[in-house]
Amino acid sequence: MNSNQDTIFEWYDFLKYDLRPTKLTSITFAHTSADPVELDIDHSRYKKLAGMIDDDSRHAAIKNNYGGNAGFFKAAIDIYMHD
Repeated sequence: MNSNQDTIFEWYDFLKYDLRPTKLTSITFAHTSADPVELDIDHSRYKKLAGMIDDDSRHAAIKNNYGGNAGFFKAAIDIYMHD
C-alpha cells in the first residue's frame, strides 16, 4: 500500500538480519481501498525488492529454500515466478 511502501527496504533488512526466515518472498497485489491513494504504489520499489531477494538468494545471504529433496528446485521456481 502507499502508506507503507516507504519502509519496505527497512522491513526487508529486519527480516533478513534479525528474523532470518527460511523462506522469503514479496507479493504485490491491487485490491479495493477506502482511500484510493493507498492503491498508488511505486512498482519500481517492488521490482527492486524482488531483485534484492533474488540476488541474496543466489549468494546465500538468505536461505530461501524448502526442505526435502526438491527444496532448492522449488525455491528456484518461486524466484522465477515472483519476478
